[in-house]
Amino acid sequence: MKYSLGPVLYYWPKETLENFYQQAMESSADLIYLGEAVCSKRRATKIGDWLEMAKSLAGSGKQVVLSTLALVQASSELGELKRYVDNGDFLLEASDLGVVNLCAERKTAVCRWPCAELLQRGHAAPVAERRHGALVYAG
Repeated sequence: MKYSLGPVLYYWPKETLENFYQQAMESSADLIYLGEAVCSKRRATKIGDWLEMAKSLAGSGKQVVLSTLALVQASSELGELKRYVDNGDFLLEASDLGVVNLCAERKTAVCRWPCAELLQRGHAAPVAERRHGALVYAG
C-alpha cells in the first residue's frame, strides 16, 4: 500500500511549511502534494519556495506533485500558474480547467484534476487519457 500526503490547506508561514515538509521527508508517505491550492493571496511562500521544497522532497525519495489553485480568478494568478506548468520536473494536480488548458498547450502531464472522475465514468468529453499512471491531455 502506498501513502500520500495532501497539500496543506491552511495558511502557515513559510518557516512552518518548511519544517512540516522536512518532517514529511522522514514520514512513510510515498507521494507528497504541495503548493497553494486555496487562496492566491497567501503569497508568503512563492513558487520558487515551493519548487525548492519539492526538490528536497524528491531528493529524499518522495514522489512530488505540485498542487495548484482551485479557482483562478486573475491574470496574475494565471501567470504564476504558468511557472508551475513549466517547472519541468514535477507532475501537477490541476484543480482549475485553466491549468488543464495550459498543460494541454505545453503537453505537460497532469497527475490529477477534478474532472477525471467524470471522464472515467464517461460523463465528459474524452479530453484526457491515462499514460504511465498519469492522466494527460489527449491529442
